[in-house]
Order: sequence, then structure tokens, then C-alpha cells
Amino acid sequence: MFLQNRCKKLWAVLLAMAIVFSGINFSFDSSYKSIIQLGGRAEAASPQVVNSSPSQNSILTEHNKSYYPDITIANLEDETLMFRYYLDSEISPRSQIVVSKAAKEQKVVFNNVNPIDMSTLTEGDHKIKFTVFCQSGLPDINYIVNFKVDKSAPILGPITTSSTTKTVTISVSATDSVSEVGGYRYSCNGTSSGWILSPTYTLSNLSPNYPFYINFEVRDSVDPLHITSATRTIYTKAEVPSLSVNNISSNTLDLESLDVNHPGTDYMVKVNSSQYVTQEGILTVSPVWIRFPGIGKKIITVKGLATNSTYTFSAKARNLENIETSLGSAVTGTTLVAPPGSPANIIATATDRTITVSWDAVNGAIGYDIEADGITIDNGTSTTYTHRNLNSGTPHKYKVRAKNAGGPGNWSAEISKSTLPASPDIPQNLNTIPLSTSVTVTWNSVPGATGYDIEVDGVLVNNGPSTGYIHNSLAPGTHHSYRVRSINPGGKSEWSSYVNTTTLVDTIPVPVNIAATPSLNKITVSWDPVDGVTGYDIEVDGITFDNSNRTTYTHSNLTPGTSHKYRVRAKKGGKVSEWSSMIVSNTLTNAFGTPSNFKVNANDTSVALTWDAVPESEGYDVEIDGTIIDNGMEPSCIHDGLTPNTNHTYRVRARKATETSEWTQPLTVTTYGLQTPQNITAASDEASITVNWSSVPGATTYDIEFDGSIISDVFKISNSGLKFIEFPSVTTASAISALPTTIDSVIGITTGSAITAAESSTVPVTYTLTGLTPNTQHTIKVRAVNESGTSNWSIPISQSTKFTTGNAPNVSGLVKKTAVTVMWNPMDGANSYDIEVDGTLTSNVTGTSYNSTGLIPGSEHKYRVRVQTSSGEETWSNIFVVSTLPEGPATPTNIVTSGNMTSILVTWDKVTGAEEYEIEVDGVVINTGTGTSYLHTGLTPDTSHTYRVRTKNISGYSEWSETKTSITLSSVQTYEINSVQGEEFDLVLTAVNIQDLDKYTFTIQYNTDDFEVIDLCGLTAKMDTVEGDVSGTDITVKQLTSGTIVFIKAGSAQSWQVWSGVVNSITFKAKKDGNSTITYIIQ
Repeated sequence: MFLQNRCKKLWAVLLAMAIVFSGINFSFDSSYKSIIQLGGRAEAASPQVVNSSPSQNSILTEHNKSYYPDITIANLEDETLMFRYYLDSEISPRSQIVVSKAAKEQKVVFNNVNPIDMSTLTEGDHKIKFTVFCQSGLPDINYIVNFKVDKSAPILGPITTSSTTKTVTISVSATDSVSEVGGYRYSCNGTSSGWILSPTYTLSNLSPNYPFYINFEVRDSVDPLHITSATRTIYTKAEVPSLSVNNISSNTLDLESLDVNHPGTDYMVKVNSSQYVTQEGILTVSPVWIRFPGIGKKIITVKGLATNSTYTFSAKARNLENIETSLGSAVTGTTLVAPPGSPANIIATATDRTITVSWDAVNGAIGYDIEADGITIDNGTSTTYTHRNLNSGTPHKYKVRAKNAGGPGNWSAEISKSTLPASPDIPQNLNTIPLSTSVTVTWNSVPGATGYDIEVDGVLVNNGPSTGYIHNSLAPGTHHSYRVRSINPGGKSEWSSYVNTTTLVDTIPVPVNIAATPSLNKITVSWDPVDGVTGYDIEVDGITFDNSNRTTYTHSNLTPGTSHKYRVRAKKGGKVSEWSSMIVSNTLTNAFGTPSNFKVNANDTSVALTWDAVPESEGYDVEIDGTIIDNGMEPSCIHDGLTPNTNHTYRVRARKATETSEWTQPLTVTTYGLQTPQNITAASDEASITVNWSSVPGATTYDIEFDGSIISDVFKISNSGLKFIEFPSVTTASAISALPTTIDSVIGITTGSAITAAESSTVPVTYTLTGLTPNTQHTIKVRAVNESGTSNWSIPISQSTKFTTGNAPNVSGLVKKTAVTVMWNPMDGANSYDIEVDGTLTSNVTGTSYNSTGLIPGSEHKYRVRVQTSSGEETWSNIFVVSTLPEGPATPTNIVTSGNMTSILVTWDKVTGAEEYEIEVDGVVINTGTGTSYLHTGLTPDTSHTYRVRTKNISGYSEWSETKTSITLSSVQTYEINSVQGEEFDLVLTAVNIQDLDKYTFTIQYNTDDFEVIDLCGLTAKMDTVEGDVSGTDITVKQLTSGTIVFIKAGSAQSWQVWSGVVNSITFKAKKDGNSTITYIIQ
């Protein structure tokens, strides 16, 4: 109180002095307290620290790099103050600030000097001391603030993880030496928990046995950048497997695991009590971990199981950490019985339309499958199968397997069998088309024929498969005759009747504007009329028809989607024009069409109708004389109970559901007036054949066809009796045609006896042909005749005359693989015998047999024998030709190919002992029967094709021949010409292996800047420079334009022959020096 009063008095004195010395400034050093109180006041409250930064015990981080401390003091009023602060143990202040007239509550920020960079301080405890000096004499303030600097992230402690099949859990511990842990964050597969306070986190709804990669982070409470992180991989547990058994066979079954474990899960599959399944699906006694194969479903096939046995399966799994599950529930599966063995003794027998396959029954089989030509058919329990509706002469393949509850067994070995070829019929509709220097002969194609012989003016010509023949180089107005027979592996038909014709003197215009209009089963062809002609011929797919004077033709009964060719010529007074250009038209496509190959065959009281079956047909309607009859599914019927010599008209259509095809073209036929002769028999000796048949009621005479020639009126029946006739000796067809019409000698009954016409129907008829050559074969048919007409011909029979021996032995033999024993009958007066073996003579053989040894299997040998008597040598026997038994069929050799642009002909040498041949054409096997050639047609120019051939006989198949590759000719050739300006040269054009030469067009293309044409045909003496026929050649120039020459060549080769040679020679003149090209095209 004393001190206070003294101070008050001192302040009063100072105040008075201040008034006296007004205008004089006072200051005080920091080392002294203020002794003047301006504005004076009676009392002052003690100053107080209200706030500071940093605050007491706060935590700062290294990121506080520009930190300005501040302090706020209260209970001040107009004071002049001096503020200072010190860091840690500093003795000099870092900053000093004087505040005049301080507010009642004064905040001071020490921003007059550089801030504090906390990153330069050590981590841990620090302090700042604030001091405040009052000018008014108030007490000084010393204020100390303690704080910490945190410069590091939390430290991780132990981490624990756990999992189930669907969850994973992670627990984290962490500490911080300065501050506290401020939060946790967990991330997995792109999903984050966000910052949470829990040190434990669980992920749910997971898949079993999958890895989960978890990243977890910990931060402290003061700085969000103080983060510590780590990563852990946690695996869910594997799910206990649940098995299913499927697809059981006799030795295998499928195990499927129905769990949802990771595809890479390992499993151990236990079988029964002591076996395990390996990765390959076989059983083992050692435990083994496997993985189920498959995508989506997990399935393994267990193999090598015993038939008809029960197996128990259970499984356990392990996850990717090799933590195993317990065994799952057990399942069982029982294997089936063993499949049956392969059928044995597969045998195939054939007709011309069917093949029947049979085999031995297999023990335990409950059924059989047969594969016929690549198609598998369930044959039920039958051990035979008949393959029907086949084409004659076609190869087919078969194999068989048996089946039971255990499934099908193995297939048998494959066998091949061909249907028998049908005997060819006599070619019909033989026509001739004469021109001035040639005659074209055509005839109908014979089903099943592989070729034709034509007799041309008495000369036999093999015409190949063509149904047309051109007789060239003839003189105008000359007479010619022709007849034809068909050929196939089954033999040859009888000769057709002769046709005769005369070559023409002049020509007729060719029809033009040929057009075709197709429909489903027919094509209508039309053309412009030709003035002055009397009719037209139309060639339809190679067959010529007389179309009368009509300028339209409808080609009916066609298969949908098939191609057909047509050309037309005009006729006048027995003369014909050249053919028009050929057109090609296709029927519309539809699987259901009109029946094709409709045929009728009449007898005296019945008519047989046949047609080809229509695919998908459900039945057929037959119209008989205007009445429609439902014929069911059969493609044939017989109209019986008819009156002889009556006309009947028929047509057929197919039907299915509510759809019917078009009718076939109607066929009209007349029944014969007489019954066809029956019971034809024949007997022969060395020089004659006697024919017997049952007499036909109403017949007055009979005709006999002998080797294709008809013998008429062999005897006559009249009211007075029956006369039998004997002809002179007949050995040739020409001799038969020259037989007299009046016969005097009588045979067969006693001369003078008579049989009435009424009795003749019960008497067998006999006719003898005499004067024939021994050991010759003949074909005979008979038909009945009366004044009203004839019957149909009987079925032909063949009969051979006997061999006449004279004084020559009758030779026979016993054949083995490497030897032949030749035997002959003993001859009267024989001293010894001579035998000729393959041209080598052996004499003085005293016995009647001879052993020919050391022969090659399958080789041919010739033998003949003669007698040596006291009078000398007698006549040789007939040559006995025999082949040793084959070792097996030999492989064909000398495979030769020759091609043109659209076909390739393959030929090979005949193999002794071969019954059939097969050729593989571009991988497809074709049976050629007994033929040693194959024509591959319909090819594209400049394409490669491969062929190989093998033989077949009773011993089986030979090895395939070497493969032969052939390339069709290119239709375009380019010539490079190196010429000098003004030079003339001949371009010689050739063609190799061209078939149907007259159907090709030859085109020359060139640049008119390079060449000019001098002569269109250098084969003649004169210059040819215009379109038209080239005189003296078979060449016709069809087009001559700038840069293009088009010509055709008639040629003399038959349509089945291949032709090679010079086509033409054209003279060009070069317009410039150097190289230029000319293109040659054959179409």
C-alpha cells in the first residue's frame, strides 16, 4: 500500500512535468519498466492470456512449414505493449512487436520475421515462451506453450487373417509414438470400405477357393498424409465336393463335381475303399490330387472299369493354400454289360436291283446296325438286310455291328458288292440323216448299255458309248445301210433291223430362233417356221425325233432341276437341213415330279405298265382308257383280261397329301391278236438245232428270228392240215435272208399225215435248222402269225451246236494253281499221241493224259492233241484253253490317261483272272465292271484329277495301282510373237484330245495395231479373207471382226472318239517390230 501510494505521487509529479515540458518525447528501453502512465488511471487489472497458437499441448506436423505463432492478451486498455517469443531453449527472442494503445483484448501474430518450419524440428516435445511488457507498469507476462511435432505415420503391429468358403476376415493393430491412430481403410478388387475406426474387417458373399488381394491402410489422428499400408492375399476355403454319376457305359462313366469351387481346385476322388482316380481317369491305389477338366461343368471320365460292376465314389477338395475339406457324400454307379463282339461271316448276294447282306448271329446281341453306303440303319434283331431299288451294275459298301444294353460293339470289316448288270436291250428308233457327203445315224440310248457296235455297209465299228455315228466322206446320191447293237459287261444285245438311206444332192435352210420354256417336269421348245419344208426333226438330249410339221415340241416326264439339250433341222422331200445351234435348258427345281421312264408292254390279253418310283410319293394314279385307278405305292401294274387286237391308252401321275404331279404323256398300245408262244426248247447236234414250242390257238403259221434275221412262214396250217417245212442248210444271216418262200421237203411227221386246224392247238410244233457249223452259238425267238397279225416275240433262248470230233480226241483237263493235267479219250488205232503245249510239241505220249507242271498261278495255257496211227498223224483236236487257278488278283498296269478340256479317258491293261475293276476317281471309288477304261466327263479346263485302279475276283481285291494324275487341257493359249514389220508368218493352230470336235468353237484374238490378217486358212491354195465356209476344208469362219476371228471345224471323228491334229493355219502380217501376243481360245 505504501509502494502504491508512492507510485501515485510519482505519477502526479511526472504528469506535471509533462505539462511543463509539453512537446518533449519520452521513450523507454526494454530493460526498464515504464514510469509514466499516460492518461493515468486510478487502478489496473492484471493482464491475462486468452489464447495462443500453438495451443497448449497441441500437435503439429512436418507439413507446417510456415508457422507464425500468435498470442491473445485480455484485460488491456490503451496500453503500450512489447510482445516477444522464444522457441524451446532459445535466449534471444525470435520476434519482438510493440503495440500502442492495445485493445482490451489484443491478438499479436509474429509475422514480422520468418515463420517456423516444423519439418526442421525433431519429432517430439517442444515449447514456445511468450513475454509481454507493459509500458504502464502493469505486470510482465511470461507464458509458456508446450506442443509436439509428429513427423511419422503409425506403426503396424500383428496382422491376423481368417476365411470360410464365402468370407475372409482381416484384423490389424497399429500404434503412433506422438499422436493416436486416426482410422483404418480396407480395399479389395476395386472396392473400398472408406475410413473406419474398426481394426477388423470382413468381406462376405465370396466364391469358394478364390484368392482375394486386400490392401489395408492406417493413418494417425493429426495428419491425413501419415498413412501406413500393407497387402495380404487371403484364400477362401474350398467347398466340400458333391459328385454326380452320368453317361455310364460298360467300361466308363462320367463323374461330375457339382460344387462352385475355383476351376483350378484340386480334388482327391476315392473309389470304393482303396482306390483313387488319376488325372487320366484310370484307377490307382495311391492317393493323387487331380483337377476336373472341362469349361463350365467339371467332368472327368473314369475308364478301365469292370463291366456290370458297382463303384462308390467320394471326393475331397483343397484350396489354393492346400487346406483340405472333409470327404463329401458318396455316390454309386454300376457299369453296363460289355458290348457284343463284331458279327462274322458277312455275306452279300446281288441281283440287278438289290443286294442282300447276311451275317452270323452274335451271342448276347439284342439288335444290329448296318451301315449301307455310309448311312447307318437300325436293322432290329434280324441278321439279314436287303438294300433295294438300286441301279444295276453299281458298287455298294456295307459293315455291321451288334448291340446290347452295353451299347454297340465294333463294326465288322467293310465289304463291297456290286449289283449285277442288266442285259442290254436292242437299240430302238434307228434313224439316218443323210446329207450330200455324210450320213448321221442315231438311235435311242439303251439303259445299262456301256457302248454300241454299228455295222456300216457291212463293216463292224465299235462306237463307244455314243448313240450317234457320222459316216463321212461319202459321194452324193450313194446308198448305205446300217444296224446297231448295244453292249455292257453282261454281253451284247441282238442286232437291230437294218436301216438304209441315200446321201443327198442339195440342202435346206436351217431353222432359227430356237427357244425353250421350262417348267417343273417338262420343257417346251419352239422355233421359226422354214418356208417350203414338209417337217422338222428335233434332237433331244442326243436322240432325234420326227416332229412332223410342228414348230413346237414338248419334252415331258422330266426330273426337276435337270439340264437338257435341243437342236432342230428342217426336212423336205426326204432331205434334211443342217442342225440348228444347240440350246440348253433346265427344268425348274422341285423334288416332287412326274413319274419318269413310263413303259407299256403288250401281250394278247394283257398290258404290263412300269415306271420309276418318284421320291416322296405317297401313291400313284393310273388312267386306263380314261378311268383313273388308285394303284397304291407300287410303280407297276398289269391290265389283264383284254381282248386281242384292241387299243388301250395309259398315263400315270404321282401324288402326296393334297399335291399331285403332272400326268405322264399318254401311251397307246394295241394288244396282239395271238398268244405269245410258250415252252420254247431246243436240242442240237453238230450241224443242226431243233426248236420245239407249244402251238398257239388261232395261229396259221410262225416266224422264227434266228441270230437277228426273221424266217417267215416256217409252216402253214390250213383246213386240210398242217405242213412242216425243212429249210436248206443255214449258217449265216445272209443265207437265212435268201431262203426260198416255197419249201418242198417235210419233216417232223410222217409224210402224207395231216392234222386239222382244230387239232393243231394241242400239237407241239417242231422246227429244225440244219447245215450249221459245229460248236457255234445261236439265239432263237418265235412268234405266232395269222391273217390278223402276230403275237409278241417269245423270250429269246440260246443254243450251241455240238463239237464234232472226227478222229480227233476230245480234250479236257484238271486245273491247279501251278499245274494242269490234260486228259483225252482213247482213240481207235492209236499207236501214240502228240500233244502241243503252248506251241511246243511233245511226241510219243503213250497214255491218255499229260501233266503240265511248273506253271504260274493265273496263267493261260493252250493244249491240243492228235493221234499217231499206222497211217500217220490224224487231225488235231480243238484247242483246249485253260488258266491255272489265280493266286489272287493282280494289280492293273499301264494306267494311261488322255484328256481334253472337259474330260479325261483312263485306260489300263486287262488283268488275267479279274472279274471286275474298280477305279478311284478323285477319292471316289467306282465299279467299271469288266471294262478296262473309264471316261471322266463334265470337268473344268486346266484342273487336276487323280486316278488309281484295282482288280477284283473270287480271291478278293488286288493292291491299288500307282496313282495317276492328269490335268485337263487349258482352253486359253497365248502365243508370244517376235516379228519384224512387214513380215508374214503362219500361226498353226492345233488341238489335242478333243471329243465331239464339231461342238467346239475356236477363237483368235489379236491387237490390230500389231497384226493384220492375210489368209484365214493357209491349208488351201487360194486366199480366204471373208466369213463363211472355207472351200475344200471342214472349216467355217463364223465371225471376222477387228481383232477377232471365230471359226468351227466339222471333223470326221465320231462323237465318242478323241481327236488330235492341226485345226487351222492363219497367215498374219506384222505391223511393227518387237514382241506381241495372239490369244487362242477353245470353247
